[in-house]
Amino acid sequence: MRRYAFFTKRYGDSVDCVDFGVSQPAGDRRRVEVKTAATCAGAGTQRDVFLVDLAGDRLGVDDSSKRDPLTRWPDGSSADGPPAEMIREIYRMNDWKSPLKESVQRHRLVPIRVQSYGRGTYAVITLAGWYDVVQLDAPPDVLRPFAEDLCRATGGMPIGIFAAVDRTRMLRIRCPAATFWDKL
Repeated sequence: MRRYAFFTKRYGDSVDCVDFGVSQPAGDRRRVEVKTAATCAGAGTQRDVFLVDLAGDRLGVDDSSKRDPLTRWPDGSSADGPPAEMIREIYRMNDWKSPLKESVQRHRLVPIRVQSYGRGTYAVITLAGWYDVVQLDAPPDVLRPFAEDLCRATGGMPIGIFAAVDRTRMLRIRCPAATFWDKL
């Protein structure tokens, strides 16, 4: 829900003023209640109640007469329909306009491809190779400043990073700044 809300800008440019409740069973779906965060004006006000079909990869609301309509995911697919069949890819780095690109390049890394998974909400960056502190199997404490910078650039959304020389190992970053190496 957080990725959907962030990437569709359902609550504006950030999701800092909303709290996503723990999903609860609701028949064959999961119910996620969203309220205004305690630190924001209107604290505790119910904003949305989402109904999520995890197995079917579908999203809806509890009462469409009381809720704003759901917009399309970043991949162009309908929230209550199947995901788009194509994975969005950028090979020409001059075409990639993103604070994430600037963050990666600030660490003297060279991105050569960006792919979007998860209906366009999960970026996977392929680098020309690991460099400086961003080395294969580098420990989390060494990667922390890099991960913090990328988390700021993504608005707190998770990302994955490959090196072109080896696509069997991925550096996964879950914000705030948690890193781990995944063997595929």
